[in-house]
Amino acid sequence: MFLRPQALIQIAAILFLLFLGACTAANKEASGPPAFEADYATTLHQLLPEGHFEVEVMDSLSVAPRIDSLMRSFQANLAKNPQWAVDYVTSAEKGKLPYDPQFGITEAEYQEVQAYFDSKPKLIATSRENLEIFKFGSTIRFKGSGKLGLFNALELKVADQLAVWDKTSMLLRDTLNITKGDNAYGSTWKAYKWRYSLPENLEEVNLNALESLSLQLYELKLVYLEATEKTVLHFRIRIIDDGVKYADGELVIQFHPEQDRQLEG
Repeated sequence: MFLRPQALIQIAAILFLLFLGACTAANKEASGPPAFEADYATTLHQLLPEGHFEVEVMDSLSVAPRIDSLMRSFQANLAKNPQWAVDYVTSAEKGKLPYDPQFGITEAEYQEVQAYFDSKPKLIATSRENLEIFKFGSTIRFKGSGKLGLFNALELKVADQLAVWDKTSMLLRDTLNITKGDNAYGSTWKAYKWRYSLPENLEEVNLNALESLSLQLYELKLVYLEATEKTVLHFRIRIIDDGVKYADGELVIQFHPEQDRQLEG
């Protein structure tokens, strides 16, 4: 399964990195005018037609070996001192994370990491898998194996504008229109985004109460890449339950609705 339980001592470091990722993502995405056709249902059915498809699993970033090494050192050091990481995040000005020697890397190395991620590294394909898309009335469902098994619990209730994963309903939150191609997808793109979080505003999470910390985040994006005319499904889940049970999953796939269709029979 794509969910990975973790020890409590790692939670603060992971939350710190999620905070860093959220700050970066805020610079990449912005709500814009309606990205797709006015007919929401037509758009979903065009991007997700019925059939069998060979899809690319985009589960890695094009990260240089040196940056990967620095990030591993960074994460390992934060995991050694989780309370400091919590205090640092909660006291930092929103969107700004200045260098601190306790990062475990030098200030020059930290700036190197920041510059690298500011350059928008691209998602890259690591494997190709088979995915079936099928429909019951206005509901779109998926069937896959291996890594794609995560999508077996996912369905889009088109008439209700809901995305549901394992009984958790995500509301349609945004229509996105990204007009610059310098992002992880390597293209200008348009998307619908569904989301469920508990609490609804994750900024309300009290990081200083790790022993009782609970949060949930489910998010799905259905993306149309303008450069390649491919469909992207980008799903992520973050769960912490009573400060002990931790789950973290993210799966990104892309395919062309016509060119990657497999012949049946």
